[in-house]
Amino acid sequence: KKYGAYWCPHCYEQKQLFGKQAFSQINYIECARDGKNAQTEACIAAGIQSYPTWQINGELLPGVRTLEELANVTDYQGSRDFKYYLPGRS
Repeated sequence: KKYGAYWCPHCYEQKQLFGKQAFSQINYIECARDGKNAQTEACIAAGIQSYPTWQINGELLPGVRTLEELANVTDYQGSRDFKYYLPGRS
């Protein structure tokens, strides 16, 4: 799961790393009360304190993560030939 807010620039940056098609497969939870399909109570219950925050295998991982980091923590077995990267990080 990825928790975020529509107005959050770091959430936007994370979304761009995936690309539109891949991000559509992410279980995204909108935390902003005035956001589309807001699930603010779920964010509070999960203890979300900053955006974006990933919840993977029961662990909260705050901040923008590279695709490589996310692949490692999820044991992703597919191709690691990622198209998008964070400036200065791979």
